[in-house]
Amino acid sequence: MVDNIQVSINRLLENWIKQGFGIFPATIEKIEKTQREKEVFLPEDFVKLYTVVNGMRTHYPDDMDEEGFFFYSVEQLIPCAGELKVPLTTELDDVLIFAEYMHKSWWYGFKAQNGRNAYTIGLILDKDSFKPVTDSLSEVIQFYLEDSPRLYPQ
Repeated sequence: MVDNIQVSINRLLENWIKQGFGIFPATIEKIEKTQREKEVFLPEDFVKLYTVVNGMRTHYPDDMDEEGFFFYSVEQLIPCAGELKVPLTTELDDVLIFAEYMHKSWWYGFKAQNGRNAYTIGLILDKDSFKPVTDSLSEVIQFYLEDSPRLYPQ
């Protein structure tokens, strides 16, 4: 498994270029502005990701990859409460959604741990579930590139 986030991001970038996606990095200023406006904290690994590739576009043909995944831009990050539009369990209170599968069949989000660079990434199937997948964005990227079963409900 790849541990280096920059190597993983570069592999993701190569994959998306092969699929024909437009690549539009976010500036540090845009990321910081988004964090202030949304009152969220982005772990350093996510900041690194968005400064290289700022998610996918919301319109065809860049609105999802060939497997049905859609990665949000930094501006599109949304708390679970905003996306699911229902009262949440406390387990989802601090989860920020950064990707989805097959037009919101389910989502991927992360819980940052008290403003530190530590976080947990998990699968969100509904308003009551957060299934931890890993504590590494690098691993999630690797799982994504391999189309690993770890990114799907079991």
